[in-house]
Amino acid sequence: MKAKDVMTPDPATRGEGETAHDAAETMARQDTGVVPVTDAQGRCVGVVTDRDLVMQVLLPKEDPTQVRLARIMSTDPLSCGPEEELQQVIEAMKRRQVKRVLVTEGERCIGVISETDIARKADPETVGELVGAVYG
Repeated sequence: MKAKDVMTPDPATRGEGETAHDAAETMARQDTGVVPVTDAQGRCVGVVTDRDLVMQVLLPKEDPTQVRLARIMSTDPLSCGPEEELQQVIEAMKRRQVKRVLVTEGERCIGVISETDIARKADPETVGELVGAVYG
């Protein structure tokens, strides 16, 4: 099974100059906890998660309409290509202890793989190992 077989395709993205509030709106509208962040040329330059919003905006009582995504995004998200074997993706997620992976083609984000996506497609033992590595 390949990454492209499991990914959620065409994720909604936000520009690095947009705000935490913009990202939160996208998360709510798309029912997701992650938003890939792009530069002016549409290249994926980072990712913002629901946890980033809580830890870097809400808890410090920042104004979400003023906090730019460039300031709070992770600039080294785990990514893979669409043809990468799912087992390799899972092993990388376990090593990095992350819940989501960006699927990229060139510098463009074409999909996202989440634990939920994997749970729907992988065998229960593999899912259990991933959850144990990320949360254990």
